[in-house]
Amino acid sequence: MESPPLEIEVKFWVSEPEMLHGKILSLGAKSLGQTEEHNTIWDDKSGSIRKKNALLRLREDGRATLTVKAETSNKADCQCKVMAEWETALDNPAAMRQILDFLGYFPVRCYEKKRHTFEMGSVLLMLDTMPFGIFLEIEGREEAIKEAAAALGLDWQERIVLNYFELFEIIQQKENIAFNDITFENFSGLSPDMAACLPDFCAKP
Repeated sequence: MESPPLEIEVKFWVSEPEMLHGKILSLGAKSLGQTEEHNTIWDDKSGSIRKKNALLRLREDGRATLTVKAETSNKADCQCKVMAEWETALDNPAAMRQILDFLGYFPVRCYEKKRHTFEMGSVLLMLDTMPFGIFLEIEGREEAIKEAAAALGLDWQERIVLNYFELFEIIQQKENIAFNDITFENFSGLSPDMAACLPDFCAKP
């Protein structure tokens, strides 16, 4: 079986988004556009996908994409988050939902995101507005990611290798939040203390 494609990335919490946006543009990054995403995570009744630390996601952002992410042993001593990722575009997301339902999967959680994507050299920069805060995701080869982070003045020790659900679970515990869907409506009127959460977000040395 051929090796799966790898997604290599890190995140940084963004405390001053306007300043970072200006820095990205000053470095000559090319804007690839903005999207508003609705993501639905699917699993079966036994939670078998989550038990494998994997993810089955249907994303709709003006187009539709089905994605499977899974842990991989092919990450050596990489200081970034490394996942195997399979992804395909869909012409008919409604039919895909029916297929998933027929196969015994059902929606278990959803999350929303506003994303502005930039291309800078060999890396992609994704400025993500989540319902609970703003983050920069850098995707590419590890060395290129480190170079981009340094060029943007980001502290490598503050890199994040958790996914957005894992970040939410930290916030959920600290803020005593009862809901599980990460939507802008759910977070309306809430202002989580992101600076207080940062030590728990960051990758351990």
